[in-house]
Formats: sequence, structure tokens, C-alpha cells
Amino acid sequence: LARAWRWCQQTGSCRHALSRSSRCPGPRRSLWMPGRTKPGVVRKMKVDEVGLVATSFAGKFESPCHLALDKLGNIFSSDASSETLRVYRGQDGRLLTRVDLGESLEDQPLSTVKCVQGLVLDEEENIYVVDGFNHRILLLRNDGSLIRILGHRQDGSQIFCFPRGIDLGDQGYIYVADAGNKRVVVMERDGNFVKAIQSPQEMCNPCAVCWGKGGVVYVADAGISSIFAFDVDGELINQFDGSNREYDGAQVGENKLVCPLAITQGSDGCLYVCDGGAHDIKIFTSQGQFVRKIGSAGRGEGQFFRPTDIKVDAIGNLVVADFYNNRIQILAAVD
Repeated sequence: LARAWRWCQQTGSCRHALSRSSRCPGPRRSLWMPGRTKPGVVRKMKVDEVGLVATSFAGKFESPCHLALDKLGNIFSSDASSETLRVYRGQDGRLLTRVDLGESLEDQPLSTVKCVQGLVLDEEENIYVVDGFNHRILLLRNDGSLIRILGHRQDGSQIFCFPRGIDLGDQGYIYVADAGNKRVVVMERDGNFVKAIQSPQEMCNPCAVCWGKGGVVYVADAGISSIFAFDVDGELINQFDGSNREYDGAQVGENKLVCPLAITQGSDGCLYVCDGGAHDIKIFTSQGQFVRKIGSAGRGEGQFFRPTDIKVDAIGNLVVADFYNNRIQILAAVD
């Protein structure tokens, strides 16, 4: 099985079995791996009609919150209870290194990090860390050394109020979910403020942002259980919550968002949303049409306990921070 897993990683044959379909692909229900396995242990399961190759990463997690992936598929993870980022090898879950954020800031007046709320890596694999309660963004080299701190205008005034999510777009722009100010802030990589994106129907708690295909900016709002979509000019073009469609076999209301905490877009164009209130992953088309859900509440196979972040790697695997289960789960579906 270990050889099969390595072969899948090398050849990219772990793409979803439905990827040839004209409909939006995505894993079917209850597809997620068990969380109590040893690092690097691989199990192959059969769930519904899709075969899975699954791994679960250990490493003494204390409620992993947020994730970022580098070009090699290595996983950067933050914990809710520490100032440490951990880096795991994507192929087998081996712990590669730790980044102590306190050491990164030891020469700064404010040398503690209070509540990491988002991670993203740029093209040079520098790390953007959202320091929520300190209302700032830390830009670090991948060795943990500090490049700069973002979050203040030239006159010294504060830009953010409890920033939560972050993503990078083209033209060198950063998109930050500025939760306390109920908006998305667009800024240059050097920290210069560009503009604010706000909805005519006021956002309540924007906690995650995704820069998507065609320059569309998607925002997950946990306060009103909705996803907002804005065009390249910052104009609202769509708002959805999953209640616009039932699908075959669905229980009443299971497609409705409860508390969306993270959002990402796969190469298939689909939107993958961590619903921390429903303890599952919901999949939507880029137009907001509900496709299906993954998982259910619990600690066993195919279950989550408040998933807080999700990423899609280069070969289509889904990487999920399973917060209260103290684990990171990876799913790869094969023919």
C-alpha cells in the first residue's frame, strides 16, 4: 500500500474518479479518513462507489486551525494553542520543521502572536501569517525570519480590526477578510492599502477569502451563513447559502450552510467550503449551485469535528484541518 501511495503521488493518478464528468467533480459523501493512525500509515477503503487512498497526520496537534501548501505539497499548519507553525511532508506526513513565531518577533515591540487566523504562501514561499488579535499580517521567510509587518497606513493608523482569512491574487495584491470592519481589504504586497470591498447587504463576520478563477473574490461569512462573490471591480455579483437546491437523497436542509469557516477553489472550478457548524465539507459550483456534501459530525471514519480550513493540492487531493479531532486529513480518490 505504501508503494501504491507513492506511485499515486508521482503519477497524479489520485485525481477524482469523476473528473471526466461534465458536472462539477468532487468526493462523494463520507469520504474522509480515520484520524487515529500513526504518521505515514496508509489505508485503502471503499466508501460508496469511490476507492480512497487515505492518510492521517499525527504530530501532537493541539487543534490545527489553518493550512498552507508549498510547491512540493508540504503542509504548513498552525495550532490554536501555540505560536508555532509546523511543516509536514505531504507524501507521508513526516514532520519536517517548526517555525516559532515568537522567535521571529523577538526584536519587535509586540513580540507575541495572538490567534493565528490564516496562512498563505507566495511564489517565493514566503509565509503570510494573519495575527488576528494583534490586527496585523506577518510576512516571514520560510526559515521563520521576519521580512515585514503589514497592517498600518503611512500615517500610522490601523487598517485591520481582527483580520481572519487571507489569499493572494494576481497583480501583486493581497486579499484579507477584515472581520471586525465587515469587509475585505485589498493591499499590495508591501502593505500599501488599495481599496476595501464591501457588500450592499452588509457582511457580518467575513472569516475567509478566496481569490478565484476570473478574478472573482469569494468570501465566507460565518455570521450570516453565506458566501459572497465579488467581481474584479469589487462589485457584488452573487450571494448564496446552499438553500437554493436539494439533491437526490439529501435530508431536508443538509445542503444549507450553518457556519462557513473556510473556502477554496479547485482546478475543477468547484468551491469547497468548511462548514464548522455542520461538521462537514460542502461543494458548490462557481455560480453557487450546491453539488454535494462530504462527511458528518463525529470522530470516526468519514467524520469531522469542526473543520476549520481546506486546501486543494497540485494533484487534486483535499487537505483539511479537523480542529477538535486534533488532526489533518487528506483525501485522494482513485479509479
